[in-house]
Amino acid sequence: MMTSLLQAKHQQQGAILLLSLVFLLLLAIVASTVARTSTLQLQMAGNEQFRQAASQKAQAVVSALIESEANFPLYGGIGHSLCDSASVCDENTLAVAMSTEAVPDGVALHYQVQRKGPLLLDSLPYRAAEQSAISSRHFDLALFEVSAEVDGRSVRQGHARVVEGIARRVSAQ
Repeated sequence: MMTSLLQAKHQQQGAILLLSLVFLLLLAIVASTVARTSTLQLQMAGNEQFRQAASQKAQAVVSALIESEANFPLYGGIGHSLCDSASVCDENTLAVAMSTEAVPDGVALHYQVQRKGPLLLDSLPYRAAEQSAISSRHFDLALFEVSAEVDGRSVRQGHARVVEGIARRVSAQ
C-alpha cells in the first residue's frame, strides 16, 4: 500500500508540472498581446500628434504666404504657379521665414500659390458698388489658391495638406 501511494504521488507531481507549463504559456501569450497592443497604441498616438503638428505647420505656412501681396502676382495666366525652391512650378520664388519652414528630418514641406481665376472678372458677384469700394468707382478680383503640404510618410509619420482660396482686389484701370 505504501508503494502505491508513492507511485500516485509521483504521477501527481508530473501533472502539476504540465499544468503549470500550460498556464505559463497562456500568461506569456497574454503578455505578448498586451505588449503588442501597447506598442501599436503608442504608435497611433505619435502619428496623431504628428498629424496635428503637421496641420498646424501647413496652416502657419499658408498664413505666412497670405500676408505678402508679392506672393500673388497679377502677371501670368490661369494656372500660373509660384512655389518653394524644392517643387516644380512656373517660378520658384516663394519663401517663408526659416522658423515657419523648419520641419524634422525626413519630413518634406512643399507650398505653392496658383492662379485660379482670370485677372479681371466682369460679372457679379465679384463686382462691388461704388459706395462699397473704398476710393475707386469699382474693383475686380483675381483668384488664387494657396496650398501647403507637410509629408512625413517617408519616416512612417503622417501627412497634412491645407488649401485656402484667396481673392486679391485689383483696382479698376
